[in-house]
Amino acid sequence: MNYSILPTAEGDIPSEREQRKCKGPDPEPNVRRRIVLLSLLALATLVIALASFAYDSQHVNTALVESCGGSPEEATSLGCSFDVMSFAWLPSRCFDQELMLDFLHLRRWQWFTDADGRHPIDQATVAKGTYEHLYVTQEYHMYHCTYMWRKMHRAVQHGQPLDGYIGSLAHTDHCESVLVHPDSSWGELTTSIFSKYVKCPWGTQNLERDGWYRIVNGTKVVGFGNH
Repeated sequence: MNYSILPTAEGDIPSEREQRKCKGPDPEPNVRRRIVLLSLLALATLVIALASFAYDSQHVNTALVESCGGSPEEATSLGCSFDVMSFAWLPSRCFDQELMLDFLHLRRWQWFTDADGRHPIDQATVAKGTYEHLYVTQEYHMYHCTYMWRKMHRAVQHGQPLDGYIGSLAHTDHCESVLVHPDSSWGELTTSIFSKYVKCPWGTQNLERDGWYRIVNGTKVVGFGNH
């Protein structure tokens, strides 16, 4: 509570200095001090938040990716499934079983262990994912490409991640070439397909260079020599 000195007689008015003494200390320095402290606290909070975001951004590509190991046994133990149409092991989040079954029912697809087509393998055996590579027709190769594009479209529609195989621009370029410039008739046994191990990211990530791989003589290999 502030007090003022009352005049004791007519014309007896206290000076400005005396009034300031009665009013007590100036509150403005305290207000300014509080504003500065609150500003520093807000700045510190912002710095911590930005540092945390930067840390998460740096580690997302290495920590938030599911993979399937390097063998059918390891892939199975990690909960991965073998996609017959893409001929690849995939983590469950990136495996579209419904679409795979739809494409498998389109034709009586055939797989062979030899380029001459003398040794066929039934679908149930192929689905185990134990063959490193098999031979298929040009028709299968073309349907494989349309299958991969449809899978990509469904993933976008349903808010699912794009796996490291369908999300690869190199694979899209490869399939474009297969469809636009076919080098054989549909029924010819011209394509050798290789078993692949595909990564499945959490969120949006660029896996163009490291999204999938093959195992050749115990070594990881990436490339589109065949499918």
